Amino acid sequence: SKRRVIFFLYSWCVCGLFLFLIMLSFFGKSRFFLFSFYCLFYFVLVIKSSLGKNEYVSPDELNIKTSGFLGYKCDFSTEGIHNLEPDIVERRSVICSINSYFIYDKIKLIIPKQDDPKSKFKLLPENCFAKVYSDIEGHQEIPIEKTGLVEYTLEENDTNKDYDERIIQISPFNNKDVEFYCICDNTEQVISHIDGRSALVHVHVLKYPHNIISVNLTDKMYPYLPGTYNKNSFVDYKLEVGLKEGELLVLACKQIDNKCFQKNDESKNGDLYKTNKIIYHKDFTLFKAPIYVKSNDSTAECKCKINETDIYTITVKPDYDEKVIHGCNFSNDLSIRTFTNNMNLLKYNENTDINCNVEIVQPFYDHLIGISCPGTIIPDCF
Repeated sequence: SKRRVIFFLYSWCVCGLFLFLIMLSFFGKSRFFLFSFYCLFYFVLVIKSSLGKNEYVSPDELNIKTSGFLGYKCDFSTEGIHNLEPDIVERRSVICSINSYFIYDKIKLIIPKQDDPKSKFKLLPENCFAKVYSDIEGHQEIPIEKTGLVEYTLEENDTNKDYDERIIQISPFNNKDVEFYCICDNTEQVISHIDGRSALVHVHVLKYPHNIISVNLTDKMYPYLPGTYNKNSFVDYKLEVGLKEGELLVLACKQIDNKCFQKNDESKNGDLYKTNKIIYHKDFTLFKAPIYVKSNDSTAECKCKINETDIYTITVKPDYDEKVIHGCNFSNDLSIRTFTNNMNLLKYNENTDINCNVEIVQPFYDHLIGISCPGTIIPDCF
């Protein structure tokens, strides 16, 4: 792109010199200067449109513009749907169980105000999530940094007049499953003989189930990231990375374009690589490849600006691997997709009772389920 700009400017200078002499002799001085102003204005517009405009921001700035609350809530405040206030009818305790891998998702624990003298509510450990229970039966209390979590943040928000918030944000970089607990205890007698209730907060953080691929364009080392790509991996400031289903690309860069991975490779005609998760966090941009990719021509692109002359372009594309669809193909076309059940309706009599049963036995969470019908699907299936 730099060579194109230089050639463009050089061509304009040469042509402009000849145009200057011709126009001066043809129009005279007064009209010539007016004409020159319009030419200059047009020249600036052409330059802007040919170069395009890329605004570069930090990932954190982009996060503020694009993200709301992503994650899980355990709401035990007095106004919450799972409040622990004494109830004549309902005396059961509550469990808020979170069992998932995290890509900088948050867990927000909402509890009654701790400074209310009338409240009998207790949070155990007192400063959950900074300290947690690793063993719920023995109430073994440990600091959160001893659990095995990697790259997490803690936050407390006591600004609301009705409740307090304890928040933990968890990265996908832990190399093992991590499990911890907190207890919200409101069991002390507060109304006659009616006890309050308690709640168990159970968090099971799973190790990320797919490969994590990193592109580090900073001078900082991240020991928990695999050293996949760096500046030396680029050719002419460009790098193309293929991602399999569910794989996570982590770009470490301080200045990214404001459409990072939200646009496709402009040099190609392929569709935008649709993803179900793009996260901006501190110096990281994380791109999670979707479980199922329909087109192998799709891409997504991000630019990383080191300085005015060093701008790196990362393009991600699907490493396409067609999956078997657990479902029923009722057409005579077997070429488009691979189904577990193929039943050509044209081979059956009109009154034949046709049933297609699909049984899923593999213990995976990313099965692809579908149906191919040569007629009308009733109702709107799935």
